[in-house]
Amino acid sequence: TSDILYAPLRTARMCGHETVIVNLPKFTGMLSFFMQPERTFADELSDRLKVIAGLERPNLLHSEMREPIMSENQWRAIREQLQAGSEDAQVIVWGAPDDIRTAVETIEERCRLALLGVPNETRQAMPDGTTRFERVLPGPDRMYPDTDSAPVSIDSALLDELSATLPTPVVTQSGKLDAWGVPQPIHRYLLRRNLVGLIEELAGRYPYSTRSLALLLGQTLRHLEGRHGGRSELGRERITAVFDYLFERGLNFDFAPHLLEFAVDHPNQPFDRAALETPTVRLTELEIVEMIGELRKEFRRYRRSKLPEAEINWLVGRIRIHVIGCVPMIEVHRIVVREVANG
Repeated sequence: TSDILYAPLRTARMCGHETVIVNLPKFTGMLSFFMQPERTFADELSDRLKVIAGLERPNLLHSEMREPIMSENQWRAIREQLQAGSEDAQVIVWGAPDDIRTAVETIEERCRLALLGVPNETRQAMPDGTTRFERVLPGPDRMYPDTDSAPVSIDSALLDELSATLPTPVVTQSGKLDAWGVPQPIHRYLLRRNLVGLIEELAGRYPYSTRSLALLLGQTLRHLEGRHGGRSELGRERITAVFDYLFERGLNFDFAPHLLEFAVDHPNQPFDRAALETPTVRLTELEIVEMIGELRKEFRRYRRSKLPEAEINWLVGRIRIHVIGCVPMIEVHRIVVREVANG
């Protein structure tokens, strides 16, 4: 085809594109067959080459063109080179190597479909009343990706890697909260703040139960953030820092609400300041008993309720101020109940 002076074909050669001649056995008269007014079967091939192979028009020459671009001698030479019979038709296409392979497959497919009948396809309605090929109808093997795109192979190792990064489903997290014995009203807050995973992490690092952590974060944080109108949410790092500080300073779990409150109210301040604002001491049981004796004298002077629970609650509250974080409050409560019962 080196002697063909057709401008698009010369441009393709200059760009390093391939030129292919396709022989269509027993197809004489088919390329020039009118499918619609002013549109032949060759136009159908051209439309498919543009949509499927991505070859912009003009994208082909053929041996039955109404306005020949190539001479009969040129076509005769091509037929001799292909050893084509007198009933064969020829098509010339050009384009990038990858596109050309698709183009040849597209021409073969459409010619085979022509022998079977009207193909199943979506067509575009034109203003002059004719239609043009738009896309093939999707079949059971082509739903979806895009029917014009080649399949992309995905490594199973990549899928496994991505699956490992997916968040735990909400239903799974809610099931964990149920298993920990966390009341339903707290679930929504913990799930919305995505704190279930952090609770598991803290429970694995420190000697706190998942239920205690869930109740603390679900009740205390929700209250504190509500007090600030939702504008002061603690991040995972700041929450973790609270429990790191408790463990490093030897403070018990009862001091955690105070540290969380301090973290919300003073987001950029060190926790040592919170400890200074709430000075506590490690009292022995004997010292607590002595403190209870003095506090009971004070309570009797001002008491208004005769219920034992009133005295117990008042005593625990007064002692809490002095020992919170250093002595577990459950131990303080046990001692107070015993002393009140003993009179």
